[in-house]
Amino acid sequence: QICIRDRVSTQSTGRDLVSRDSNGLSDPFVRIEWGKDQKAKTRVIDMTLNPVWGERFTLAKPEKGFSSEILHLTVFDKDKLGEDFMGEIELKVSHIPKEGQWFKLEGQK
Repeated sequence: QICIRDRVSTQSTGRDLVSRDSNGLSDPFVRIEWGKDQKAKTRVIDMTLNPVWGERFTLAKPEKGFSSEILHLTVFDKDKLGEDFMGEIELKVSHIPKEGQWFKLEGQK
């Protein structure tokens, strides 16, 4: 799961993520895509299934407003030889609550 809050300056936290490493943990990070041109990435948090990134990303308001824009978050496990997919979520930016809400990641295996 991932917690997302505040549509202007989004912040995320994970909990109960899937393990992708042989030690039963993961080294998760999040790729953030917003609109056509905005992309960002959190730092990698080593050896955890409950990361707290503690980073804020400001989303520039699109010309048509927030109602039609989609925020796409993809969680990966960082490895020495690449990265493993852990799950993703897409939601309308207008549905991001200011106080924060947990969302289940899609595509977890």
